[in-house]
Amino acid sequence: IVTNNYPELPKAIEKAVKELDKQSREVREESPAEESPDDLYAQMVRYVELNYRKNITLQDIATELHANQSYLSRLYKSCSGVNLFDDILHRRIEKAKECLAASNWKVQAVAEYVGFEDSAYFSRVFKKETGMSPKEYRNALEKNH
Repeated sequence: IVTNNYPELPKAIEKAVKELDKQSREVREESPAEESPDDLYAQMVRYVELNYRKNITLQDIATELHANQSYLSRLYKSCSGVNLFDDILHRRIEKAKECLAASNWKVQAVAEYVGFEDSAYFSRVFKKETGMSPKEYRNALEKNH
């Protein structure tokens, strides 16, 4: 390095290196230890609870949690016993059942509220999960009350 033209350069570089080293140590001290799989699973569950109505993807969850998609998918399955997106569908259907029981919303409105863009698809998934269509489910509830 030619320092004749910039006599302060070596000291400035040394000062910058020391400052970067100091900041690096601070970051390492402030960074939490790597999260356990249980913590990561709990974060996934929380994310799904808060976002199940949205069109979420595994990439969204991985980005939010700063983790690998494949790892998250396997972790969720091993901890819960079910596939992540099957669980999201199940949560949507459970919420739809609550809506059908507590409101007089049209089936399409319930479908949209719980995160289904297509009410026909919603009705198919609902029937697969419950054994009856959303209208049949609501009618059965009304008969029992």
